[in-house]
Amino acid sequence: INAEYMGIKYLGIMASSDIVGNVLALLVIDNEGTRLLAKYYHMDLKSVDEELEFERKLFQKASKMASRSSECDILSIDQYIVVFRSYLDITIFMVGSISDNELVLAEAMETLNKCLETIYKEGIERKNIIQLMTVFLLLIDEIIDNGIIQTLDYEEVLTEVEVKAPSALNQAFSSVVSKLKSQIAKSSYIQLTRNFI
Repeated sequence: INAEYMGIKYLGIMASSDIVGNVLALLVIDNEGTRLLAKYYHMDLKSVDEELEFERKLFQKASKMASRSSECDILSIDQYIVVFRSYLDITIFMVGSISDNELVLAEAMETLNKCLETIYKEGIERKNIIQLMTVFLLLIDEIIDNGIIQTLDYEEVLTEVEVKAPSALNQAFSSVVSKLKSQIAKSSYIQLTRNFI
């Protein structure tokens, strides 16, 4: 999906309530159906119980079709269109109106995915998302502002997050570096012991 070709690279500049690409909710649900994060922007759900019921139905429907591929999946539920992507032990959902263009939502999901792949080098999974939740929330807020997609440029998003939370990003990268050092040390030790045997 080439969002620039579609003329929507910076929806925030052109955004109005008529523009497709509004996000009604962004949800992160683990493989057991438990909510890790829910950001509802403009959905007509009146209580937490209604939100949880919607999430339960969404999770059940998505689990029947999720492929854990490198692509987004799309489904419709009630009066909503949902673009989602499954990872090791979580699924991220972007919910839009049934009248919205699912290609724009898919492109926004791809932008988020590229950001996550850059930051969560060890893998996009539950424990890593929880460990660096501040960074995850900043990524979402840079891409979606009050339900309106602001940008589809993942490099711009990463730059903004780095400016706002350099210590959180440094923590993410230092964690990756320390684990790599540990793996190198282990493999060096194993190699040394093999040489002496």
